[in-house]
Amino acid sequence: LYRDLLTPGLAVMLLFVFFSSTFCYARASLAMAVFFTGVGLYLCKDNSLVKMSGIGLAICSYFFHHELIIGVLTLPCLWMVPFERKQSIYLSSILLAIIIVVFTYINSNIGLMESVFGSEELAMKMEAYFDQEQGAFRLSTFVKYTNILYPFLLITAIFYRYNDLPKPVIGIFRVTSALIMATVTFMVVSGLRSTYTYRVMYINMIPLSILIAYCYGQGLLKKYQFAIMLILALLSNSVRLINAN
Repeated sequence: LYRDLLTPGLAVMLLFVFFSSTFCYARASLAMAVFFTGVGLYLCKDNSLVKMSGIGLAICSYFFHHELIIGVLTLPCLWMVPFERKQSIYLSSILLAIIIVVFTYINSNIGLMESVFGSEELAMKMEAYFDQEQGAFRLSTFVKYTNILYPFLLITAIFYRYNDLPKPVIGIFRVTSALIMATVTFMVVSGLRSTYTYRVMYINMIPLSILIAYCYGQGLLKKYQFAIMLILALLSNSVRLINAN
């Protein structure tokens, strides 16, 4: 669908290089693929019937996995939300970075377990877990979110400087921005360890891979920026695998 804008193979490669240890949910991965196929049909095709079929396919992703209701709720952003406006994106990006750091610190504080999880029994279990793996948890949590956030903020900064981006790229960026905002909302409401928080965050894997492939193919990413992405990906995947063992 995006072959006129980027090399599809590069996007697929980036998906598995950056997110190899997280792109492993059977039904969820299928639902994400269905959703973004639908979005791609709407953004990349000119035929009205195909466009409407794409929206219908994106909505149907909900029946493959219910977490994609968040994706369905972001669809109006394709028409209404000007996420690419500099003022709103600058402010949102700064707030996102601050919230990530603050909530990483809060959820790493054992003394706040009971207030965060709302259960004394669960708090005690989490305290025992943190006694053993507190340092690893903080590292894995910080790297995991940074692995998503850094490419998004970098792409956002790149998009500020260019006003003639292709409409499909702008559209996928709008959806990604809405999903990032949804991730932060769940983070604030239910914490970094919430199942919904990290699952909504992982929905961004596919559109981020497309956006990174586009920016890389157009020469909009500097070598050191791409190198930082690769290092974050290596750290994120390594920490997750180490913790799993």
